[in-house]
Amino acid sequence: MASLENIDAQSTPRQPQQPPAGPFRLVAIDLDGTLLRGDGTMGERTQWALRAAAQRGVKVVICTGRRFRTTLPILEQLDLAVPVIVHGGQLIKDTKTFETLHHHYLPRDLAREVLIFLKAHNITPIVYVDLFAEGTDIFVDNDRDGHRFHRLYLERNRLHCRFVGDVTRVFCPQTIHVGALAERSPLEALNVRLEQAFGEAIRHLVMNNTNDEGAFLEIMTPGNSKWRALSRLMQMEGIAPDQVICIGDEINDLEMIRHAGLGVAMGNAIPAIKAVADYITRSNEEDGVAHAVEQFVLKETQDDVPRTDRS
Repeated sequence: MASLENIDAQSTPRQPQQPPAGPFRLVAIDLDGTLLRGDGTMGERTQWALRAAAQRGVKVVICTGRRFRTTLPILEQLDLAVPVIVHGGQLIKDTKTFETLHHHYLPRDLAREVLIFLKAHNITPIVYVDLFAEGTDIFVDNDRDGHRFHRLYLERNRLHCRFVGDVTRVFCPQTIHVGALAERSPLEALNVRLEQAFGEAIRHLVMNNTNDEGAFLEIMTPGNSKWRALSRLMQMEGIAPDQVICIGDEINDLEMIRHAGLGVAMGNAIPAIKAVADYITRSNEEDGVAHAVEQFVLKETQDDVPRTDRS
């Protein structure tokens, strides 16, 4: 893997230190900040590259922190029929039947402890639930309280919210994870307190809110991640880690980029992701996913791949 001192802060692609094993049978791709541009769209070149890979029998798997409902339009645009990993690895969903194939739900007592802890620290929690068929994705107290980022989020997602009065008293057995929106600094401070209070009982991380201002705190069951969920799919298909490319930009992509046969960081990725990646491609605004897929899967447009900063 690449060392920290070899990170190029620019978006010029960096070649792997060693040639990847290949041939690759699966490409796992994050959405926001990776597959999608800042305006939420995909470049035509990226769409072409992924369709071409799928036509050659390569499985294209979306691995995102998004909800299933907000991921579906992208899956339909690419006509992907393989399962999708959502909520940062907490769920694997069937893209055709909408069935939950695998899940890691938060237990009742642990969920309640986390929610009480957040409220005690003046954080208004968002509870994500696996009730897609009922049209509900979110349990929340009300639409009045909370940080302005929180209220804006609820405005955009009101149709799929259930206002329950007090989330510490209303439990959904299909609770996926708990989240909160605010500025990054207070959430990072709270993240430290969560570690002190809960230790290894939960998995928690703070990420940039790609689609809006501020940051997002996620709290979920331990021992799970995008890579763990992806490993389950790989096992079902008889695919080895060295036959997998993983592409991402944020902290919740770290494990899959570290363990994949070829871990690819976007040019716009955070430093921690670039530090563990085998290859740094262009940014999400420059069809970085397409560049990686063309070079390591399609191998048809090698001459079109921009010159790297390493020889």
